[in-house]
Amino acid sequence: MLLRVIRPLSASVDGVDLTQFEAGHVYSFSTSIAAFLLAIGAAEPCDQDAEPVTGPTRSGLFESRRESTVAKQRWTGPERRRTKR
Repeated sequence: MLLRVIRPLSASVDGVDLTQFEAGHVYSFSTSIAAFLLAIGAAEPCDQDAEPVTGPTRSGLFESRRESTVAKQRWTGPERRRTKR
C-alpha cells in the first residue's frame, strides 16, 4: 500500500525499524504496517500513480536479533521408552 509519511517516526512495528522512513516521502508498506501508520496519523494514502522511494535493502528494515545462548542440539526424534513384555 502506498503511503506518504507525514511525520517522523521513532518506533518499530513487527520487527520493522520505522525511523528510516523520512517525512514527505512515499513508500510502499505492507497492509499491517500501513494500517498502523494510518491509525496513529503518521501517514496518509496517496495516489497509485505516485512513485515510491526506493528504500533501504530488505535486510536493513529489520531489527537485529540476538543469537540464542542456548546450545543448539540436533533433534533426534521422540524418545522411545523400553517396555517389558
